[in-house]
Amino acid sequence: MIEIVDSLHYCFSINKLGLRMINSTASLYDYQGVIVLNDVIEVELSQREVQLLLKYAYPFDHEQAQLDSVSAKAGYHLLQFEIGTTLGLIGDLVSSARKIKRSNLLEELDELCSVLELAG
Repeated sequence: MIEIVDSLHYCFSINKLGLRMINSTASLYDYQGVIVLNDVIEVELSQREVQLLLKYAYPFDHEQAQLDSVSAKAGYHLLQFEIGTTLGLIGDLVSSARKIKRSNLLEELDELCSVLELAG
C-alpha cells in the first residue's frame, strides 16, 4: 500500500471565545489499484459544544465514543472527524434547531454549525 499524506493547516472562525484552530489532512491511498480519498479534519471544540453535539446530533459510533470521552472534561478538545461526518452533524443540528424556541440555544447551535462548516 502506498500512502501519500498532504497536510494543510487553517486558522479561522473568530467568535466570542477567540480564534479557532482547524487542521485538515488529506490522505491518498492506492490499494489494489483503487484510489480512495480520505479527508480527516481536526476541530477544536469546547466542552459545551461537545455536549451540544451529543444532545442535538446523531454521531456514528466512533464519533460518539470520541465525544463521550471528552464531554465531561472542561476546556477545549481537539477532535477528528471525516469530512462527510461533519456535514451530517450539521444537518442533524439544523434539524434539531427547528424544534427549539430558546434564542440563546439557537445561537449556540448556529455557532457550532459555523465551526463545523468552516472545518470541512
